[in-house]
Amino acid sequence: MEPQERDLITTLLTRLQSTSGQPKDAEADAMIRQAMTQMPDASYYLVQTVLIQDLSLHNAQNRIAELEKQ
Repeated sequence: MEPQERDLITTLLTRLQSTSGQPKDAEADAMIRQAMTQMPDASYYLVQTVLIQDLSLHNAQNRIAELEKQ
C-alpha cells in the first residue's frame, strides 16, 4: 500500500468515526450486518468503492470550478 492510499483510508475511517451516535434505520442496519456476516470481504470492497467515488467527485468538482471560471 502506498502512503497516499493509507492516508485516504485513514481519512475515510476518521469521517466514519465522526458519524457514530447518529440515528440508524434498524431495518437497514440489520440487512447490512447480515450481509457483512455472509460476505466478510464486503467492508474492503465498500471502502475501495467509496474512495473511488470520492476521487471522482473531487475531480468533477474541480472540473466544474474550471468551467465556471471560463
